[in-house]
Amino acid sequence: KSQSQQVQISFEGVSQSTLIDGTATFIAGRIKQEIKAIFFENFRNDILADGNKIKALFPNTVELWLAFENYDYTSYLNLFRSSFKKDLNNLVYKLPLYLVKTSLITSIELDYINAMLESYRSIEKGNSLASIIANLGEDSDKYFNTQNFQISSKYLAILSNSLLEFDSIEQVWAGKGKFNQVLNNKDSRSIFFGLVYQRIFNLNRKLFENENLDDSFKLFLRKLEAQFRNPKYMYSSIKSLYSFLQPVDETYKLLAQKNSAGYLRRSDVLPIYLSAKEIVRFAVASFGIEYSKTNSSEIDKLLKDIYTLFEATNKFDYPNLIFGAYQFLKKYQVKDDSNQDLLLLLKYGAFMSDLSSAKSAEEVSRAIDAVALPVGSHGIKKRYRYNISFNSFPGVLIGYEWPSNNLEASGNIGFTAPIGIAFSKAITSRKNPNSKRKITSSGRFYTGNSISIFVTLFDIGAPVLYRLNNSTDGFPEEVRISQFVSPGLSFVYGFKNSPFAISSGMQFTPELRTLSNSSESIVRYNLAVTFDLPLFNLYTFQN
Repeated sequence: KSQSQQVQISFEGVSQSTLIDGTATFIAGRIKQEIKAIFFENFRNDILADGNKIKALFPNTVELWLAFENYDYTSYLNLFRSSFKKDLNNLVYKLPLYLVKTSLITSIELDYINAMLESYRSIEKGNSLASIIANLGEDSDKYFNTQNFQISSKYLAILSNSLLEFDSIEQVWAGKGKFNQVLNNKDSRSIFFGLVYQRIFNLNRKLFENENLDDSFKLFLRKLEAQFRNPKYMYSSIKSLYSFLQPVDETYKLLAQKNSAGYLRRSDVLPIYLSAKEIVRFAVASFGIEYSKTNSSEIDKLLKDIYTLFEATNKFDYPNLIFGAYQFLKKYQVKDDSNQDLLLLLKYGAFMSDLSSAKSAEEVSRAIDAVALPVGSHGIKKRYRYNISFNSFPGVLIGYEWPSNNLEASGNIGFTAPIGIAFSKAITSRKNPNSKRKITSSGRFYTGNSISIFVTLFDIGAPVLYRLNNSTDGFPEEVRISQFVSPGLSFVYGFKNSPFAISSGMQFTPELRTLSNSSESIVRYNLAVTFDLPLFNLYTFQN
């Protein structure tokens, strides 16, 4: 048999309507997949773009995007969800780093903030104050950016570790009685001081091996080492440290108990914050230099704002976390700085939030659809300079029509649902009665209106109208795709901040006028009140 005969046999018994419906469904689904792939490609390009400071907030996501250039996002959804969750759970701790990259705080101020945030994180894990200090000292290069904090935290850790209870598995300090017993006995005191000094001596030898260590710090460390060689200075330093840490430790123990019982609240953040701040100040004042180079009041204000985001983090309330982070960065950004980073945070942060919170494949699909194929995307035409979209403008029309076999025009009123390509432009003005309007790079303001040139390809008004009246019934007759071909050209004006529009243009109408009655093709001029319904956004020029 010939190939054409085989094809004819394979489709025997299948109606043209079924083939058209199946093909249309496949094409529509494939178009959606391609649009989603475009979104993920834009996501990757935006996050990795040079000069984009927002990438500091999402290091795991950035690392994942750098690992591959394949835009087949469906193969990596689980990896994306995992990286999104890690980044969202650590977002609060990354906010200060963003402020450093935008030059809003110094590296020294960032070190203060990191120490206090790490204290809060450790309390949530149930760690003791002694273990917090030990951890900060051991991994000082990880938490701190300046030599001042790196060195002072190591010194504080040495003295703190020397006070640990010997026979305890947990990292807790010896009680006051045992502490006084060691210091009041000459022999035990000498042995104790010797061990502490040896640790300080070993630390300095290791620090001096660092070629990047400033000469001012080398001089300072030699002086500090010499002071600790003096038993009186050693006694005074350890005694003052113990006296200072004991009440702070009691506060931390109480907070740790509340946390383990699930009672740690926002009001408990303040004592953690105040205690951590005092410890940091004690360490830098005792074992560091450059203590005066920080703006304490600004740090205090900034940290209190950061701590308010912990509640959303602890509850995995990612939507409120993203919006809270946006408000925080908007508050502290430089006035002349671009809002582009913040817009990216809202756009992709909301998507990361929805995808991380999804509990089923259906919810994952809805999360991707919401950002790649958003409802209400008619507003894009009015908020951005230029836009190209695969669009429909369903509505009611009135006009004149000329049948192909008759030159005499007649009036017409009906329902239309054209589908085609819309080339749109937002309308701008030099006047700005509303200070919240978005502004263009040329200093003009978006009015909320739009104009479009609409190239019609198809008109499915008849089946849409039928579906509006019959949600489940089958079509009353066989339909063909040729009946919906309807080339035309229209001018569309979009009303201010509304999905409604008015259009005017010429159209070669399809053969199919209603599903129960077909007629010959005609040419018509019409004026229509329509609903702006973008199916897929193809291109948007933002400014």
